[in-house]
Amino acid sequence: MSYIRDTVYILRNEPFREHDAWITMYGRENGKLVGVARGIRRLGAKQLGHLEPLALADVMIAKGASFDKVAVARTHPSSIRSGIGKMAVAGSFTKLVDDFTREGEADDQIFDLIGEVISAANEFQNEPSSGRARFLYAGATLKLLDLSGYGPPLDDKVLKFMRMAAISELARLTAPGETLAAACEAVEEALKQTPLHRAPHGPATLHSLLSL
Repeated sequence: MSYIRDTVYILRNEPFREHDAWITMYGRENGKLVGVARGIRRLGAKQLGHLEPLALADVMIAKGASFDKVAVARTHPSSIRSGIGKMAVAGSFTKLVDDFTREGEADDQIFDLIGEVISAANEFQNEPSSGRARFLYAGATLKLLDLSGYGPPLDDKVLKFMRMAAISELARLTAPGETLAAACEAVEEALKQTPLHRAPHGPATLHSLLSL
């Protein structure tokens, strides 16, 4: 039996059968990976808590005939901190990465971008406003579009800054709300032109969670 070893960000953890889960990951070396974690939903399971969405983990995946299996997983100490806003921003973006990537295609810049988004979300001292969260998500989305070859030719000053600046800088940018909203709308419109098989839920999710 052959194995894959990689450091990954957990994108999705979905129930499978009674005690198992499908784990979708994005690895530095192997890109998007999908495998089944057997027995992970049992109380006291060895890997319980090591494969939660947004976690950074070292994994060993056993290649199988029907599906691959997550044989070993160990979470790194760094992870997303608690807070609806932080979780919403990072979770919406990792959902987009999942929708935008295919298994077997690796890009270490996408791996690093996921880490940047999680780190930037962690920098919020308080819950971000829906507008600020939307802008951070839009900036990360624009960078993902560029890395994937779908980056639009946008000339607006704010959009140029979004392309060049680190994600952490976008979290601290001071500008009128209408200016940030216009930039977000331009990125969201560009995203509609890409071959996504379903509309991303990011902006709507951020608005619903952070406008209460």
